[in-house]
Amino acid sequence: GINRFLAKTWDARTGKELRKSYNFEKNTQSAAFSPDGQRVITAGWNYMAKIWDVRTGKEMLALKGDAHHVTPDAWSPDGQRVITVSYDNEAKIWDARTGQELLNLTGHDDRVFNASFSHDGNRVVTASTDKTAKIWDARTGNEMLTLAGHDNKVMSATFSSDDRFVVTT
Repeated sequence: GINRFLAKTWDARTGKELRKSYNFEKNTQSAAFSPDGQRVITAGWNYMAKIWDVRTGKEMLALKGDAHHVTPDAWSPDGQRVITVSYDNEAKIWDARTGQELLNLTGHDDRVFNASFSHDGNRVVTASTDKTAKIWDARTGNEMLTLAGHDNKVMSATFSSDDRFVVTT
């Protein structure tokens, strides 16, 4: 039989399990709520991300491509786009309404482990096991900056609340 792994939704006040119908045929590795809390994006080892309706638990979209992982900041602030990362050294920006791939962010020399939108939605920062983070224009996909200097792989990168700074680990 096929192993099924679920992403579950919980009530953060009571600890009650609310929904467990976000279903993959292979391991679901990560999940993130949309800014309005109405949708969830999940990604896993089946090279696909899916967007789900939180209320009904039904699949709304399948984002087919090398999508291994999503991070808590996977959604653009307006909820119109999502970003996925993969082990093929790329990050992809998708239209969260249609599932269409909008941009393919290429330029890392090793797998991309983390990505997040800036709070104004204009930039994306990616973290890679190539020991760099990169800042990209979220509308054009153009690389704006490479943040080098880590002695080891960069596991996470995120913008400060005013988008003036990026912290990497």
